Amino acid sequence: MDEQLAKTIEGVSFRSKHRFLLLIVLSILIASILVLISMAMYNGSGAAQLDLSRPGYNNVRDQVITDDNDLRNYSNTGPINQSSISEFKLLFEQQSKKIETIDAFGGDPLNPQSLGISAL
Repeated sequence: MDEQLAKTIEGVSFRSKHRFLLLIVLSILIASILVLISMAMYNGSGAAQLDLSRPGYNNVRDQVITDDNDLRNYSNTGPINQSSISEFKLLFEQQSKKIETIDAFGGDPLNPQSLGISAL
């Protein structure tokens, strides 16, 4: 009986001595598993193919066209009157018509033509 009690006390003291180390190891293990899951989702969802910040796309980054000629931004300053409201509604209608033409649940909503990206 004394041997069993000694082993139990010895086991508890080992756990209590290394409790902080065990916490660190489990935290790193859980974080690694979560990173692996998120990277699998990142690659599986297709977002990795759209990410131009990746090192393999250094030469393509310079070819990206950043100006959208047909997109006009609504001024965030100025008086609010009937003409500014009608201008906003006109710009909103133009952009909403573009969005409505894209079938988000169709074949490929992320192809360059659906996104309005000009081909290089």
